[in-house]
Amino acid sequence: MTLAPPMNRLCLAPRDGAPRISPLLVKLTRIAFQRSLRRHFHAVRLLGPAPRLAEDAPLLIFLNHASWWDPGTCVLLAQRFFPERRHFAPMDAVAATRYRFLQKIGLFPVEAGTRAGAAAFLRTGQAVLTGGGVLWVTPQGRFSDARQRPAALRPGVSHFARRIPGLMCVPLAIEYTFWNQRLPEVLLTFGQTLQATGDGRDDLSAFEVALQSAQNRLATAARQRDPALFQTLLAGRGGTHPVYDAFRKCTAIFRRRSLELRQSESP
Repeated sequence: MTLAPPMNRLCLAPRDGAPRISPLLVKLTRIAFQRSLRRHFHAVRLLGPAPRLAEDAPLLIFLNHASWWDPGTCVLLAQRFFPERRHFAPMDAVAATRYRFLQKIGLFPVEAGTRAGAAAFLRTGQAVLTGGGVLWVTPQGRFSDARQRPAALRPGVSHFARRIPGLMCVPLAIEYTFWNQRLPEVLLTFGQTLQATGDGRDDLSAFEVALQSAQNRLATAARQRDPALFQTLLAGRGGTHPVYDAFRKCTAIFRRRSLELRQSESP
């Protein structure tokens, strides 16, 4: 097993292997996503620790598909916790054709709903994992509510588990929720790291249980609305809308003056 090449070089890949990555585009995309997350969210917060793994361990991260924001959130996590690794994820083949530059940052096209597409996904994913990269997947296959149970994962992840010895599989739960600010929170937690057994059905069942456990733990913490339970990975815009702030200040002044008036009128 070899580590990923340094990020200051173009990573070339053989036919049917991992996609070619442009380090410059990866860096620019990361900056763009971080700015966008800061602009649209109050904060990105992590519940509990990040997984500690050997640097050369084949790593599959599977997450619930909660929102359009999932790729940007994963880019932030990839840089924060696995900066020395190359990162890859599948994407719809139509979108990949329309936005070809995305393939230069690690996204590879998959033709959904076809045997050829499934076979290509397995080939590319296996090349990523055996080549020292990290593969991020949303095995639910569609956008799903973060509180939906069961997670109902598709079997692709279990195929990787069967084919790649020593594969480490990490569940990631994501929620996008409003607390007490104008902007929503991005809430995250990593679940228990699993090592594949090689039995497809057992592995798939274990993946579903691990992801749901992480989702349940995150949901419980989210309901408490307590930032102290989380580690803040990225701070966005704070406060509420200025018009609402002004309204609250005027209301407070009015109430204070009304109280003072009532007190002055009392015998």
